[in-house]
Amino acid sequence: MHGPPGKPIVGSAFDFRNDTVGTLIAGWRKYGDAVLFRGPGSFFPVHFFAHPEHVKYVLQDNYANYPARSETVVRKFREVVGSGLVTTQGEVWASQRRLAQQAFQRDRLNALAGLMVAATDQMLDEWDGHAKRGQPVDVQSEMMHLILNILASALFSADMRRDAAKIEHAVATQAKWLNDEVVGGISVPLSVPIPRHRRFLEQRKALDEVVDPLIAERRRSGEDRGDFLSMLLDAEDPETGEKLTDQAVKDEVKTFLIAGHETTATTLAWTFYLMSKYPEVARRVHDEVEQVLGGREPTPDDGKNLGYMATVLHESLRLYPPLWTVARAPIQDDEIGAYRVPAGGTIILSPYITHRHPDFWENPEGFDPDRFTPERSEGRHRYSYFPFSGGPRGCIGFPFAMLELHLVLPRILQRFQLDLVPGYPVEAEAAISLRQKHGALMTLKPV
Repeated sequence: MHGPPGKPIVGSAFDFRNDTVGTLIAGWRKYGDAVLFRGPGSFFPVHFFAHPEHVKYVLQDNYANYPARSETVVRKFREVVGSGLVTTQGEVWASQRRLAQQAFQRDRLNALAGLMVAATDQMLDEWDGHAKRGQPVDVQSEMMHLILNILASALFSADMRRDAAKIEHAVATQAKWLNDEVVGGISVPLSVPIPRHRRFLEQRKALDEVVDPLIAERRRSGEDRGDFLSMLLDAEDPETGEKLTDQAVKDEVKTFLIAGHETTATTLAWTFYLMSKYPEVARRVHDEVEQVLGGREPTPDDGKNLGYMATVLHESLRLYPPLWTVARAPIQDDEIGAYRVPAGGTIILSPYITHRHPDFWENPEGFDPDRFTPERSEGRHRYSYFPFSGGPRGCIGFPFAMLELHLVLPRILQRFQLDLVPGYPVEAEAAISLRQKHGALMTLKPV
């Protein structure tokens, strides 16, 4: 397995820290679908695989050998989300997954459609004022606020708009710290009070100060509000009869807040950006929304009739998948394709790169929603497209996220056309999710 030699001693460590996506792409273009990156520290060496068959093998065919990230990386994640679904393995993970899965049943999710639309309407009413004043909005920030409000309502039956900015800042700071820790190669113990550690600890505490009182109040009252928190507190594993501890509930809540908050919000932000860059696509989506919905609220049943809008969302997720990398560590020595990988090593898969593989995608850098029509999708490799990971450890929140996308996007388009401010720089930034580094400043035109 070949790869860049990097710099003496540090290898590719600083390249990963400075530009993770660019470093992976450069290695892939030069060395092909299997690349070895060297460097110091427990994160390196990194074995990167880009071919869909490699992805399928790791996430599906031999998934039991790839349960999660390396223990070193998992420890970093635990600093952020505790022992939630993304950091546990084995029977502990399986039990937590069975418990948490109860929150994502279709009937339970569809019951949340009304609150998703209501939260969107509250935001749109505020946008009316911006539109009248000719004041643009940062769509990424607005989507972060909106999705957080939706998620908090689903979790806690609470309006979290007052705390939205606080949580958004807390999540962004922790995501940046985690990204630097995971890909930087050289780590300083968290107990050392350097500035970025102090910022991280301050913002971790800030998020706890929002979440802890909500959980404690619900535990005291014993009230069942029909939300995710009530479900987590009351859920019982059908195989073992066990329930989640208070700490486990808190860890799952933080996981949902952080993972569910960023991924859907950034997907919407990238979709509005792409529609602004391709006005003919935007026009077709607006026309479809008007034809299917008129002025009424979207419902979960409308998704099947908003087919072109769905292809736009899929194409947005292809170009800018929020989960831009998937990291795994094999339990036992293995071979991926023709390449040997050692137990405990770092395996990286990247939807961002595999979604651009020219053997599976025509004009891979182009924005072409019609590539997701049934006719053009026929025969495409299942794992040439995996924006929410895949296999048994695929994203548990995928149905929730897709419901949000299929309700929030058309509701916004019923009221506004969004256009990027001329000359505004939009640049991808790889943190936990694939964010817009400077946001996306857009004007609002009532429709």
